[in-house]
Amino acid sequence: MRIDRPLPTVDPNSLSKESPLWQAAQGLEANFLKEMVRNMRKTVQESPESQNNRGLQIFRGMLDDHYAETAAKTQGIGLAELIVRQVLEMQEAANSMARAPMQEVNKSDVIKK
Repeated sequence: MRIDRPLPTVDPNSLSKESPLWQAAQGLEANFLKEMVRNMRKTVQESPESQNNRGLQIFRGMLDDHYAETAAKTQGIGLAELIVRQVLEMQEAANSMARAPMQEVNKSDVIKK
Protein backbone atom coordinates (compact mmCIF):
# COMPACT_ATOMS: atom_id res chain seq x y z
CA MET A 1 0.00 0.00 0.00
CA ARG A 2 1.30 3.41 -0.86
CA ILE A 3 0.09 6.64 0.67
CA ASP A 4 0.50 9.58 -1.67
CA ARG A 5 -0.33 12.29 0.83
CA PRO A 6 0.34 12.41 4.57
CA LEU A 7 -2.54 11.83 6.94
CA PRO A 8 -3.41 14.65 9.35
CA THR A 9 -1.54 14.40 12.66
CA VAL A 10 -3.70 14.53 15.77
CA ASP A 11 -2.42 15.26 19.27
CA PRO A 12 -3.84 12.66 21.72
CA ASN A 13 -4.45 15.33 24.37
CA SER A 14 -6.47 17.52 22.02
CA LEU A 15 -8.67 14.65 20.83
CA SER A 16 -12.24 15.03 22.04
CA LYS A 17 -13.94 12.20 23.93
CA GLU A 18 -16.83 12.53 21.45
CA SER A 19 -14.60 11.87 18.43
CA PRO A 20 -15.29 8.74 16.37
CA LEU A 21 -11.91 7.27 17.35
CA TRP A 22 -12.68 7.60 21.07
CA GLN A 23 -16.18 6.21 20.60
CA ALA A 24 -14.82 3.18 18.75
CA ALA A 25 -12.12 2.62 21.37
CA GLN A 26 -14.68 2.85 24.17
CA GLY A 27 -16.88 0.37 22.30
CA LEU A 28 -14.00 -2.09 22.07
CA GLU A 29 -13.27 -1.64 25.76
CA ALA A 30 -16.96 -2.17 26.60
CA ASN A 31 -17.03 -5.39 24.55
CA PHE A 32 -13.91 -6.62 26.31
CA LEU A 33 -15.45 -5.86 29.71
CA LYS A 34 -18.73 -7.56 28.74
CA GLU A 35 -16.87 -10.74 27.81
CA MET A 36 -14.86 -10.58 31.02
CA VAL A 37 -17.95 -10.12 33.21
CA ARG A 38 -19.78 -12.93 31.36
CA ASN A 39 -16.93 -15.32 32.02
CA MET A 40 -16.67 -14.19 35.63
CA ARG A 41 -20.40 -14.81 36.07
CA LYS A 42 -19.94 -18.41 34.89
CA THR A 43 -17.61 -19.09 37.82
CA VAL A 44 -20.25 -18.19 40.43
CA GLN A 45 -22.37 -21.09 41.63
CA GLU A 46 -26.07 -20.25 41.47
CA SER A 47 -28.96 -21.63 43.44
CA PRO A 48 -31.18 -24.17 41.63
CA GLU A 49 -34.07 -21.69 41.62
CA SER A 50 -32.10 -19.01 39.77
CA GLN A 51 -30.61 -21.52 37.32
CA ASN A 52 -34.08 -22.42 36.05
CA ASN A 53 -35.32 -18.83 35.93
CA ARG A 54 -34.77 -17.66 32.33
CA GLY A 55 -36.01 -14.15 33.09
CA LEU A 56 -33.42 -13.72 35.83
CA GLN A 57 -30.66 -14.95 33.52
CA ILE A 58 -31.68 -12.44 30.84
CA PHE A 59 -31.86 -9.63 33.41
CA ARG A 60 -28.40 -10.49 34.79
CA GLY A 61 -26.95 -10.55 31.29
CA MET A 62 -28.44 -7.16 30.49
CA LEU A 63 -27.29 -5.77 33.85
CA ASP A 64 -23.77 -7.06 33.28
CA ASP A 65 -23.73 -5.45 29.82
CA HIS A 66 -24.90 -2.16 31.34
CA TYR A 67 -22.18 -2.33 34.01
CA ALA A 68 -19.53 -2.95 31.34
CA GLU A 69 -20.74 -0.09 29.11
CA THR A 70 -20.92 2.31 32.06
CA ALA A 71 -17.44 1.32 33.21
CA ALA A 72 -16.00 1.86 29.73
CA LYS A 73 -17.63 5.30 29.39
CA THR A 74 -16.61 6.57 32.83
CA GLN A 75 -13.22 5.41 34.08
CA GLY A 76 -12.74 2.09 32.35
CA ILE A 77 -9.62 0.02 32.70
CA GLY A 78 -7.49 2.13 30.38
CA LEU A 79 -7.92 -0.02 27.31
CA ALA A 80 -9.60 2.77 25.29
CA GLU A 81 -6.68 5.13 25.97
CA LEU A 82 -4.21 2.48 24.85
CA ILE A 83 -6.17 1.85 21.66
CA VAL A 84 -6.33 5.58 20.84
CA ARG A 85 -2.61 6.01 21.54
CA GLN A 86 -1.74 3.01 19.37
CA VAL A 87 -3.89 4.20 16.46
CA LEU A 88 -2.33 7.66 16.63
CA GLU A 89 1.18 6.15 16.72
CA MET A 90 0.36 4.05 13.68
CA GLN A 91 -0.97 7.14 11.95
CA GLU A 92 2.23 9.02 12.73
CA ALA A 93 4.29 6.11 11.39
CA ALA A 94 2.24 6.16 8.17
CA ASN A 95 2.87 9.90 7.91
CA SER A 96 6.63 9.46 8.31
CA MET A 97 6.68 6.66 5.73
CA ALA A 98 4.76 8.87 3.30
CA ARG A 99 7.38 11.60 3.73
CA ALA A 100 10.34 9.23 3.27
CA PRO A 101 11.71 8.92 -0.24
CA MET A 102 10.76 5.66 -1.89
CA GLN A 103 13.15 3.65 -3.99
CA GLU A 104 11.78 1.63 -6.83
CA VAL A 105 12.71 -2.05 -6.89
CA ASN A 106 13.95 -3.52 -10.15
CA LYS A 107 13.92 -7.17 -11.21
CA SER A 108 17.71 -7.16 -11.06
CA ASP A 109 17.75 -6.16 -7.37
CA VAL A 110 18.76 -8.99 -5.06
CA ILE A 111 17.64 -9.33 -1.46
CA LYS A 112 20.34 -10.97 0.63
CA LYS A 113 19.37 -13.00 3.67
